[in-house]
Amino acid sequence: EIEENHEDLLQQLKCKNIIIEPDKIFCNPESAQAVFNAQFKKICDFIHKQNKQIVVMIDEFTYIYDWIRQGKMSDTIMKFWKAFIQNNGVFAIVIGQDHMMKFMKDSRFANDLAATADKEITYLDKEFAIKLMYEPIMFKNSDGKLVNRYKEEALEYLYDLTAGSAFLIMNLCAGLVDYLNKAHSTYINKAHIEDYIRKNISQFEEERYFQPQYHDDSEITNSKDIEEENKRMLRKIALETCKKDWVLMNNIINDNEENNKILSNLASRHVVDIDNGRCRIKVGLYKKWLLAKEGMS
Repeated sequence: EIEENHEDLLQQLKCKNIIIEPDKIFCNPESAQAVFNAQFKKICDFIHKQNKQIVVMIDEFTYIYDWIRQGKMSDTIMKFWKAFIQNNGVFAIVIGQDHMMKFMKDSRFANDLAATADKEITYLDKEFAIKLMYEPIMFKNSDGKLVNRYKEEALEYLYDLTAGSAFLIMNLCAGLVDYLNKAHSTYINKAHIEDYIRKNISQFEEERYFQPQYHDDSEITNSKDIEEENKRMLRKIALETCKKDWVLMNNIINDNEENNKILSNLASRHVVDIDNGRCRIKVGLYKKWLLAKEGMS
């Protein structure tokens, strides 16, 4: 795709018949790669002559790894990917799930991904998480100055509940706005948030809001078993911390090597925090959801 302000470039490509037609590629799988490479090379030559850079952006790149491990896709796709990047002078940004690092460290693809620079993206930093909470609903006072509706302790509490998850912040804050409109309140304090969660915690469906906490595709053959084990471990941590923030790891692991492995993996995926032999669930809202499900206050 080309940005709207580059519509003229797209028109020139069409006039020169330098376009990739999917039908021509898919109609003959045997020559698909050759047809694609030939046409894409023409596109690159044309774009580079315009002093433009082609940037390819692909989301959910780890699906390729999953399909290879499942036998649904040939691992030669990675040879094609390396050649595609190198031969065409393309800059690529690929986004994967939290087992992307396992993909990059797989010895089969070490050479194909050797030139890839990795950057882990998890939760928002606290500064930007808090800005996402209050900036969208600021209002102007009588002096025309923008005013923050949140009291400081409310922002701290929201951060503890979401750990900086942009998805949870947006959903939780949207619900809070509806709640406050009904309460006819201009400002938001911690008590408002506590009351809102107490009344609405059951509306946060586990699969929709908290799946990243327990879902793990790092092992392709037993992902369902891993999911259940993660849920078991997280329920146990929630119950052990129902009246406190942290619990000793030994109380969770019980000298069980498998439990230790599960907990360590959850920590590596930033689902739980580990500090000085203690652990806790990172996303406070999920802990509250788990306790509500177990009938705990």
